[in-house]
Amino acid sequence: MAIIWDFLFENGGYSPHGFCIAWNPVVLFLHVFSDLLIASSYFAIPAIILVFLSQRKDPALNKPASLFALFITACGLTHLVSILSFYVPIYGFQGILKLFTGIISFVTAIALARMLPDALKIPAPQDLLQALAERESEILVRQRAETETRAGKRALAQTVKELKATNDELKEFAYAASHDLKSPANSFGMWLRDFKETHARHLNQEGKEALQDATQLVEHMHSLVDDVLKFSMVVDRDPDEVSLVDLNVIFADAQAQLTKDITSTGARIDVQDLPVVQGHAPLLSVLAVNLLKNALTYVTPVKRPRISIVTRTLPNGETEISIIDNGIGIAPEYHDRIFQLFKRLHTRDAFEGTGLGLALCRRIAISHGWSISVRSDAECGAEFILTLPKENVDVAHAA
Repeated sequence: MAIIWDFLFENGGYSPHGFCIAWNPVVLFLHVFSDLLIASSYFAIPAIILVFLSQRKDPALNKPASLFALFITACGLTHLVSILSFYVPIYGFQGILKLFTGIISFVTAIALARMLPDALKIPAPQDLLQALAERESEILVRQRAETETRAGKRALAQTVKELKATNDELKEFAYAASHDLKSPANSFGMWLRDFKETHARHLNQEGKEALQDATQLVEHMHSLVDDVLKFSMVVDRDPDEVSLVDLNVIFADAQAQLTKDITSTGARIDVQDLPVVQGHAPLLSVLAVNLLKNALTYVTPVKRPRISIVTRTLPNGETEISIIDNGIGIAPEYHDRIFQLFKRLHTRDAFEGTGLGLALCRRIAISHGWSISVRSDAECGAEFILTLPKENVDVAHAA
């Protein structure tokens, strides 16, 4: 220990550093004042770093900042010892302190070098200001979009409200119109029957034909009013009125309703096993009746009507139900028109109908989330295709 103490603090025969400058007061004061100023500044820097670390609370900065503070403090101490060395020859201690300062400097330099890649990623102040400006602009755009969205939602809600009111008015109009139309039609029909029973035998051929035309016109009016009521029922349907519906039962009931047409045409109807679906049974019954009625109406006189109802599952999981007939067919340019309201390709003299049947089918399909299309050419029969999404088919109960 004595050897170490002598090395650090005994003069060893050396003179203080002041002898080197012959104790010149000006030079001595200049060195002492400069070292004091540098040491004071060095000691202030670690204090500022410690305050920064206490406020910033960033663990990633603790190690490099602490090394830097220790390095600066050691540098300050070397300047204080330099002042002492002017009066006391403690050159051993001064050398050890410089060695310690050098080691700390080297370690700090390595730590800063490792931090350099991350430090370079820190954006410059002007970049931060630009990013903040852009972010603020994005926020303003988003706020404007949200405001427009809210306004759009309010407008949509108002539109839905108006559409509901319009649908209610249409519903009331349909019922009122059907009553107002059916009442005189019924009265006129009764009058025609009475007239036919009383006076038909007195009419010539032309009069009998006119009476027959009038009777058919009244029947057509009844059919038209019934179809309008059915269409209004589709528009007014509550979307919650759905249940599991067996399409085998629906098409069997449809055939029963059309027994007279099937018998009179000698039609043959083949039905494959049909699925159970989520739907509104009364509307699906109307759909089945209209599709079969259409196939039984547009037939050629030289062919016995044959109707096939087949089911197939598509690769995407959807289900197709096809109603295929061997009737007169439909030219491709009319495939879209036949689903429009009151659009007929033939006169009533050629084929009976109101022009609402297929439009009603399309509306019912859409109300169930289905689609309906036709595949046909003139004189080659027609295939009406119902496409059902996979979530609409109840697989557990499917045949």
